[in-house]
Amino acid sequence: SGKSTLMAAISFVVAEKTSNLCVKKSEGPHPWRAGGGGERTFTRLIIGSSSEYQIDNKVVGLSEYSEELERLDCWLFFPRSGYRQIAMVKAEEGTQFNYHRKKNITAERKEEKEEAECYQQLKDEVARAHVQLQPFKLYHTKAELEKLNRELSQRNREDRKKMDHIEEELKEKKKDLDG
Repeated sequence: SGKSTLMAAISFVVAEKTSNLCVKKSEGPHPWRAGGGGERTFTRLIIGSSSEYQIDNKVVGLSEYSEELERLDCWLFFPRSGYRQIAMVKAEEGTQFNYHRKKNITAERKEEKEEAECYQQLKDEVARAHVQLQPFKLYHTKAELEKLNRELSQRNREDRKKMDHIEEELKEKKKDLDG
């Protein structure tokens, strides 16, 4: 594969076994010494899933670390055709992708939480409105019932008068027939 070919090339250039070039521990120093105007120590500490870069025991960022190695031409094992730049760009893209993915997930969760809170508030408002509506409905239902009772009583009185009148007429006609 490309990785093993690259590791073989690095091992040849620095005259070390490939196994000695691989990081075997999850943390610890891995110095590189470079000449050219004095000796400098470059160290990469691997701590969990992150790295700390040091030049002469001073903590620096990855870009400063890379620039200094390149300035001292310590990138011998990377061909000049741009593999190093491609690897750096790909690593940066991966980091940015993960950052934006996490940021988007966080934003989506925040939006979902806000929507859920808004929905709950609306639900609570509807429940309060129903509670406030009940006395209103009860008052108007009672008023309508009282009105219907008055109308029914009025009709009953009218019907009773008609019945009384009809009974009176019936008695008179019966009297006329009997008499």
